[in-house]
Amino acid sequence: MLPIGPLMIEHRLIEQLIAILVDHVKKAPDAKQIDLTLIDRGVEFMRRYADRCHHGKEEDILFKALQEKELDSTYKNTLDELVYEHSLAREAVKTLALASEKAAAGDANGYADIVKMVEKIAALYPPHIEKEDKHFFIPVMDYFSQSEQEDMMQKFLEADQKLLYENYYLMVNGLEEIKPMITAETEEPAVKADLYVCSVCGFIYDPAIGDPEHDIPAGTPFDELPADWVCPLCGAGKDMFNQQEKAVETPAPSEIKPQKTVKEYRSNDIIVYWYPHDCSHAGKCWGDLPSVFDMDKRPWVSISGSSPEEIIKTIDKCPTRALQYSLPEGSAVDPNLAKGPGSKDYKADLDKAGKIRVIRDGPLLIEGPNQIIGINKEIIAEGDRFVLCRCGKTKNAPFCDGSHIPGH
Repeated sequence: MLPIGPLMIEHRLIEQLIAILVDHVKKAPDAKQIDLTLIDRGVEFMRRYADRCHHGKEEDILFKALQEKELDSTYKNTLDELVYEHSLAREAVKTLALASEKAAAGDANGYADIVKMVEKIAALYPPHIEKEDKHFFIPVMDYFSQSEQEDMMQKFLEADQKLLYENYYLMVNGLEEIKPMITAETEEPAVKADLYVCSVCGFIYDPAIGDPEHDIPAGTPFDELPADWVCPLCGAGKDMFNQQEKAVETPAPSEIKPQKTVKEYRSNDIIVYWYPHDCSHAGKCWGDLPSVFDMDKRPWVSISGSSPEEIIKTIDKCPTRALQYSLPEGSAVDPNLAKGPGSKDYKADLDKAGKIRVIRDGPLLIEGPNQIIGINKEIIAEGDRFVLCRCGKTKNAPFCDGSHIPGH
C-alpha cells in the first residue's frame, strides 16, 4: 500500500459526510426545519476529522516532506493551491458553525446562512479531492524512496492514533446509515488467478464478488470492468490495480481495529494513562483543567500544570475512562484520594449496573434504574426502561420516535 492510500480512503468518508449535509438541507421543507444537531455534528466532523486529522496529515507529513524535494513546477504550484484550498475550507466550516449558533439563538438569518455555507463546502471539496486523487497524490510518490514511503506510512498511523481515526467512522454512521464500501466477503479466501489488488490502498477486486455497490455484478472479470470504474475504497483508477495470484483476505472497514495503545505521563506523585481509542473528546479534562490537558500542545498532558489532587478530581470525571491514574511507589498523595472511577484499579459493581442493548438497525434500549440528564443538568426522565435514538433522526431527542423505520 502506498502511504497516500489512507488519505484517499479518508476522502471517501468526507464525501459521504458532505453528501449527508447537502441531502438534509435540500430535503428540509423550510430552512427553519434544518436539524441543528446534525449540522453541529457535521461541523465537529469537519473540524476534527477532515481538518485536524486528514488535512493535518497532508500538511504536517506529506506536504512538508514534498517541500524538501526538488518538485516540478507543476506539482509545486498544485501544492500551493491545495494548501490555500485547505484554508478556504477551514473558513467555510467556521462560518457554518457561526451560522448554526445564530440559528440556535433564534436568528432566522442563521438558517439561510447554513444553507449557503453547506452549498459552499459542497462546491469546495469535490474539485479539491479530485485534484489530489487524480492529479497529485499518485505521481508525487515517485519523489520518495521505498524507505521514505514506509516512514511516511508510520507517521500517518501514529497521527491516526492521536486523533482517533475510527471514532469518526462511528460519528458519521450516527448521522445517517452509510453503506459499507465492501459489501460481500467469503468465509475462506479462495485461490484465484484473476484477483486484482489496488496498489494504492490494498483493496482486492474479486470477480466472484464483483462490486454490487457500483452496479458491477458478481462474475465480472477485471478486464471487463468499465474504463471509468474506480477502486470502491480509495477511488484509484483501474491502472493502479495489479493482478494477484493468491487471494489475501481483506477486512471490511468496520473490522479494522486500531491497536490498543496507551500513553503514560509520569511524575514522582502520579502516573496518568491515556487510551486514545477509548477517548470521545467529551472535553471534561481540558475544560476543567486546561493547565494540564491541552489538545493543541504536544505532549498534550502536562502533569506539572497542576497538583496531583486536582488531576485526580478531573480524571474521575472522564466519561469513557480513556484517562486513568495510579500512584507510583513513594507518592506523597493520600491513597484514599486515588480510589475514584478514574483509578486504574477501579472496578465497577456490575451487580448494580443497568444494561444498554444495541438494537440491530435501531435504537439503544436502556434497562435498569436510571436518570436521563439534559444539557442544562435538568432531569428529563427517571425510570428503569428507556429507548434512546441512535441515528439522530428523532424529533423527540434523546428518545427514539421510530424515525429510523423506512416510511415512518
